[in-house]
Amino acid sequence: MQQFLFQDDQSVKPQIKGPLKFTPRDYQAEAIGNFYDLIDDGSPGAIARCFTGGGKTFMGAMAAERWLRRSSDHYVMVLAHERQLVNQFRSELGDFLRIPVGLEMGTDGSVAFGGYGTPRVTVASRATLAEKGGCSRLYKFSYEKHWLVIIDECHRYAYSLPSCKHIIDWFENNPESKRLGLSATPERGDGISLRRLFPDVALDYKMFGEEKNAIRDGWCVPFDQRFVSVEGVDFQNIKEVNGDFDIEELDEALRQREALLSMVRPMMDLVEDRRTIIFSPTVKMARAVAHTINEFRPGAAQALDGSAGDELKEERYSQHQTGQFQFLSVCGLCREGYNDPGIEAVAVFRPTKSRSLAEQMKGRGCRPLRGVLDGLLTAEERRAAIAASLKPNCMIIDLVGVTGLPPVASTAHLLASGKPDEVIQRANQNAMKNKGPTDMVEELAKAERQISEENDAAKQRYLEQQRIEKEAADRLARIKGEVRYSTSQVADGNGVAKRELKGVKKEITEMPFGKFQGEPIKDLPDYYLNWAIEKCKGGSLQKALRKEVSRRGGMNAPATEKQINVLSRFGYATDGLTQAQAGDIITNQINKRTMSRV
Repeated sequence: MQQFLFQDDQSVKPQIKGPLKFTPRDYQAEAIGNFYDLIDDGSPGAIARCFTGGGKTFMGAMAAERWLRRSSDHYVMVLAHERQLVNQFRSELGDFLRIPVGLEMGTDGSVAFGGYGTPRVTVASRATLAEKGGCSRLYKFSYEKHWLVIIDECHRYAYSLPSCKHIIDWFENNPESKRLGLSATPERGDGISLRRLFPDVALDYKMFGEEKNAIRDGWCVPFDQRFVSVEGVDFQNIKEVNGDFDIEELDEALRQREALLSMVRPMMDLVEDRRTIIFSPTVKMARAVAHTINEFRPGAAQALDGSAGDELKEERYSQHQTGQFQFLSVCGLCREGYNDPGIEAVAVFRPTKSRSLAEQMKGRGCRPLRGVLDGLLTAEERRAAIAASLKPNCMIIDLVGVTGLPPVASTAHLLASGKPDEVIQRANQNAMKNKGPTDMVEELAKAERQISEENDAAKQRYLEQQRIEKEAADRLARIKGEVRYSTSQVADGNGVAKRELKGVKKEITEMPFGKFQGEPIKDLPDYYLNWAIEKCKGGSLQKALRKEVSRRGGMNAPATEKQINVLSRFGYATDGLTQAQAGDIITNQINKRTMSRV
């Protein structure tokens, strides 16, 4: 039963201790300012889209701090879907706000059933708040209070999901409660809209956006795109499930020994000593990749997946971050909320058609090293600092099959931001030809220039052809048609008519213009003859041209008996000859031979 199990007047109400410890970036302040403008105008909630590494947790802390200052009856609930994200958000919120932050996850609960003391801020896992038989740990939290519900990685939520609906409904019992969604990639793979949860947008700042671009603005490191060819694998033939590659077929194709070696060896050569994270489609694949790396460089790789316990995962993460091994091969981990600025290379051994998933994986390496951007106010200063740092870029390795780059969300797709497919395809083709570092932003710009130049050249050729044809048509139009006509007069009384022919001119036998000017019409090529007829606007020239066409039609008839006799007398074969062919032989060969004897 949904009921309150505590008394409101005994809730814990610690005070915010002064301003936040950190100074917000301009876009962070803009996002929270926009959010409060929207909800104060009556919106139930808004989403803040911010690039990976853009400080979404800090934006959540800013929103929470401002909400809590409104009154002692204002509370904050943060929802996350993974234990790692719950702990991370709770730790950072406590650091930012400098107040105790409650926890509601698994066996941990800051609010006990029948107990007292609701923390002003609680971080909870969605699974822990699940409803079973009408009961949920959610119902410990009074909806009569004014709640700001902050949903981390909000693209994983939808009102239609059973694990989400009761949470939204519970807090919506109080119309004064509001929602803030945080995500770098708010598009859901199933196409379900988030508008029911977040009807408004407080910020739309993409890593690769057209207007707001975190790489261009110097908040993220640029990507160095590389490609590895996978021998014996044709991505075009792997079937799809829900718009993406079938995981089992993809795993089976890539784990073949030849394919595995063709991925691992070039990848190791490319990244050299860079600390690298590798994304694989399955647990078996992740382990096979780590095993293969260790064959060539013992102890250089570790595999990790969701089945590992929390302690083991934290241990492996720490070992990788401190450089105890170079390659972290994962399946189903680290795509969201994993904060490691030291990652210098990302190998995507899990091709995907989902742009959101591709951005999540490749975004793991986009963070600048800690301290590099401190105190820098302009994009130019930040880009220069990144270029001069120990991590001037992040290497991204994508797979190429035997039929070329698969139809996946490549780095070019992410950077293109709505550019035509031909630009993306050309940029990828150019990048695959490069032997050294490749900046896909530059490759996209280069591809646009190439296509623009090719289009301009094609346009000029087309216009020139049109000009030539117009000039020819104008010359034809200026030729006065020669007209044959007659007049007649009836004599008075006797009915005798007097007829007089007028305008009788010599028939045209030569082309009066063009590249065949002066040539006999009978010698014009067929294609030119047909073109000239179409361009003529009537008149005697068109008549002469049509007459020649009719003549040629007759000349295609079989040779006459007279022609055959002449040819036979001089020893020429006559089988299959047309009148035109026979006439040509008689005129140009037999007659010339006869004349030479005279």
